[in-house]
Amino acid sequence: MTDMRRRDFLFTALSSAGLLGTSGLLDRNSAYAELLREINAAPVLTRRNVYCLPANSREIRAYKDAITAMKALPNTNGTSWEAQANIHGAFSAPAGMIANVCRHDITFFLAWHRMYVYFFERIARHKSGFHNFSLPFWGYSPTGMRDLPKVFRDPADASNPLFTSNRNPAINAGALINASTVDAGTALAQVAFNSFTSVLNGTPHGGVHVAVGGGMSSFQGAGRDPIFWLHHCNIDRLWEVWLSQGGGRVNPTDASWLNTPWNFYDETGATVSLTGAQIVDVANQLQYRYESDRCGKLHADEHGWWRRYTAVVEPPPGQAQRMAAMERGRAAGRGRSQVAQAPQMIAQSTQPSRLGASVVRVTMPISASGRTLLSELGRDSTANGRLNLVLEDVRVEGQPRIAYEIYIDLPANETPTYTGPNYAGNVNLFGPAPVQGQPQRLEPQIVPLSLIFLRLTSTNRWPSDSVSVTFVPRAVLDGQDPARLLGQATQATIQRILVRIE
Repeated sequence: MTDMRRRDFLFTALSSAGLLGTSGLLDRNSAYAELLREINAAPVLTRRNVYCLPANSREIRAYKDAITAMKALPNTNGTSWEAQANIHGAFSAPAGMIANVCRHDITFFLAWHRMYVYFFERIARHKSGFHNFSLPFWGYSPTGMRDLPKVFRDPADASNPLFTSNRNPAINAGALINASTVDAGTALAQVAFNSFTSVLNGTPHGGVHVAVGGGMSSFQGAGRDPIFWLHHCNIDRLWEVWLSQGGGRVNPTDASWLNTPWNFYDETGATVSLTGAQIVDVANQLQYRYESDRCGKLHADEHGWWRRYTAVVEPPPGQAQRMAAMERGRAAGRGRSQVAQAPQMIAQSTQPSRLGASVVRVTMPISASGRTLLSELGRDSTANGRLNLVLEDVRVEGQPRIAYEIYIDLPANETPTYTGPNYAGNVNLFGPAPVQGQPQRLEPQIVPLSLIFLRLTSTNRWPSDSVSVTFVPRAVLDGQDPARLLGQATQATIQRILVRIE
């Protein structure tokens, strides 16, 4: 019986015995979690920071061997390099194969990619012959290392399967990714799962895809770059870091998230599936964990590194509970029904916004009803509701070359800095390949504003009559000039910008 079948059998048995909680999730601290490990008879493997691994480490050598073996297989084999990449996005794929099913929506982005990387890791373990192999994670950070790991950009060895010339030449030459592009601080500060996912999906997830460039900058090409899998290990790790902070941070409990099955290939090439309920406890359900981003050297602020340089993302003093109440959404507000209510508009743009190499500032008047809602939101601790910036129909022209930081009500005479109180996040330009004409995204981009609202109202800096959104172009790599990269071209168009309470 395979590890997955043993695991599924045990979960069925435990559920029948009433040993799983009402949510269907195994308590990761219970005796039954230990029983699960024993029955699986599989060690809990550690995914390590790739910056901590020597180029000749067992993990790196095994990953190279696995890629070489996978590339030798036909694309009709589910364990081949092409078949695995096609699951995420395919320029073309054999009929009947799993292809073009990546999820980048708020609901399933994290869960789907966790499953995807998990089965790829199992395939790589099998192909490499290293039975304790686990994928490393790419542990970039704004205060630490943020270059492409050298072993992935070393073309000296012509047989190096980790190198590909199909990247931004500058990143293959060792250029550093812009600090705001790899900064997960704003995402980690969110309390609600959807808000966390929204920010993380753009920064650092989408931003790093664009910074690496080439195939990594599109759904179709991403899985063909060996760094993709390490990048998504880090995104998966940040999900664990977010949960570890507590303070009301929990995974979804709705039936759709817990029970929707997603199909993949396992190491035998068989089609297998997982659901959200089966992947929430990585150590007990999937047999892996992450080492500290400090190369295994534990210390008191292991999961608090972001606070040291983006302390401004914390709620204002005394406002942590207020932030949690806002993030619960409007369904729990005073005198309101527990049924979720429709979003209420605060402000909206009147024409498309074209983003090029120059700063773009969009000022939107706040409606009379919007002013009333914001006043209530600011003073009444029972007036729940997330305040969100919504970017509708973001269309990218060609391959993305620069990034755009988003600032709310940035004073005209103030230099924009992503560690400042007006910074909200980055526009996510990662998406379908340009050859497909960049069709409209499945969902609008959501940029949570609750923290900024609390921060600015606490210092009387939130305006009463209008709200401005400033898009600041930044090179995705240090030392580059957006104007030189883009010239007079338009890189992206946002059809409509909204501010609303949800």
